[in-house]
Amino acid sequence: METYWPLRVGLFIFECVRLFFLLGSFAVLRPDEGAAVFPWISCLAANALFPLMALFLLLDSSRYCGYGPLYTAGKAVSFFAVLVWCIFFRQRILSAAVFEQILLFTLPGILGILIMGDLCSVTAGLFIIRKTRPARILSTQAAQSAATTVQQGGE
Repeated sequence: METYWPLRVGLFIFECVRLFFLLGSFAVLRPDEGAAVFPWISCLAANALFPLMALFLLLDSSRYCGYGPLYTAGKAVSFFAVLVWCIFFRQRILSAAVFEQILLFTLPGILGILIMGDLCSVTAGLFIIRKTRPARILSTQAAQSAATTVQQGGE
């Protein structure tokens, strides 16, 4: 068994749960009660790539090692986007925290879970990048030698 296999399995499961959690949250927390759900859920389309990247890293991390930096960068952007969103909506978040009794299922609970999950995902992505780095170097060297062979064969 590979060293980071349980980490990659956990990352994939977390990303699937996170996507369904986001879909449900967007459907429930839309700004207007009469507003359609679809436009808000379509904003999450880019988030569907995270479970796919985690799946490819789970299946064959050496072959899809290029997804590691992309995954980590995307999760870092997601982390900072949620933090900025928290700054702009801090008044609503604070009022929800004061008036609600079950914080896990309210706006502050959802944001806390998203922030902690994204931070853990960035950390896991960095571990995966570190583990697959030799594979990336070898695949780059193989691609360069193949390009050199093709250039020499064409002359």
